[in-house]
Formats: sequence, C-alpha cells, structure tokens
Amino acid sequence: MISHMITEVLWLNLAGWLGEGNKTIRQRLAALLCSSVLVVMMPACGLFTNGSISGKFYQLDGSPYEGEVSVFCQPVDESVIITHGDPAPPYLTIRSSNTFVINSLPSGKYYIWASSKADADLTIFSDGVRVANVMARETANESLVLVPGGSIRGGFLDSKGIPLPDAGGNDVVLLYNRQVTWTYSILVGNDGVFSMDNILPGEYQIYSNLIGPGLPDVRIESGKVSRYDFPGPRRY
Repeated sequence: MISHMITEVLWLNLAGWLGEGNKTIRQRLAALLCSSVLVVMMPACGLFTNGSISGKFYQLDGSPYEGEVSVFCQPVDESVIITHGDPAPPYLTIRSSNTFVINSLPSGKYYIWASSKADADLTIFSDGVRVANVMARETANESLVLVPGGSIRGGFLDSKGIPLPDAGGNDVVLLYNRQVTWTYSILVGNDGVFSMDNILPGEYQIYSNLIGPGLPDVRIESGKVSRYDFPGPRRY
C-alpha cells in the first residue's frame, strides 16, 4: 500500500517537473526519496504502532497528591518484547508534578502501579495494581489513588501455636506479588517471628526456606495488618 502511494506521488510530481532543469529534478527526486524512506521506516520505529499511558495522582479524599511518585509499568503478556523506552521494563518514571506519562509502549495490556515515600517511615502506594490497555497511537488514562501500604505479621509455630525460637537466625520470609515482579523479603527474628510493613496492597504468595515448596496465598490490604503463621519448620 505504501509503495503504491509512493509510486503515484512520484509520477504526479515528475509530470509537473518536466519543464524544469535536470538539476532541479534531481534535487526534488532526492527529497522525495528521503521522504519515502521515512514513511516506510516510521512503522518499524514504532511511531505508528506504539501508544502511551498517562494519568494523575489523587489522595483518598479526591484531592491531588503532590509528593514525588515512582510509576512502574510491566507487560501483562510476558512474551511482549519491549524495544522502546528507557529504562527497560518494568518501566519507571519519576514525576515532578501531579501527572505522569509513559511513552513508546507497544500495543497490549500493562500492569501499572506506583509508590511514594511519604516520610521516613511511611511508603504509600496506588490502591493495588491496575491494568491499562494500550492501543496504537492512543493514550490510555490510568489515574491512580495513593493509599497507605499494608503490613504482615507471623511466625513459625509448634503444635501448641507457640513461636519456635530456633526457627530464626539466617532464615528468610519472601512475599511474591501474584501479578507483577514485586518482591519483599525479611530475615526471621531470633524469636521465630517476622513482620513486614509498607507493602503494596494486593495478592501475594508467601514462602520461607524453612518450609520449602507450597507458596500459600495471603492478601495485603491498605492500612491493615495481615497475619500468616507457618506450621513449624521443616528444612527443605
């Protein structure tokens, strides 16, 4: 289709240039050739096929959030190959006003979430992970509401429900977000208990090297404390 259009334009212009000198015709042909190459190459560069995501940040009461925010973006389909944008996925942009934009995204669905350091002890997040549908040459709007993170408490219990002191030391508890590449980890205390704060709300799998395979599910909610107790250590 593009090559046909270029041929038609070439012949139409040649018809109008017949009365001009050879030098002028050569100059015009060179300019037309350059333009044609650009037209052919633009889709390959993503200028015709890529889209973007933009939005604003709000607080729970609906007022604009004015702190510095980090926005993350990750393809839902792991087979999507990202060749545009900087840095590589998950995309990260630090915005300096109440808005953000992420450009040069191939068409498809993307997870999007955000975090902000409200103060030295509190990190706030978007209210879960959103899914944005990016279409060619269009901008998807995904405004985000920022809320306090959640927490989790737990331990390694014996048959009577008492924490096992020997479960601590160099052992680690991990939280894996079920949607995005977002992981939390913490060392288990010498008293056999653990705690994590400032967690992005959402569904997680929890794992410990003391227990081995299993990965049970836990839900982290904004401003709430979840609990998960492992049923005693079994070295894996």
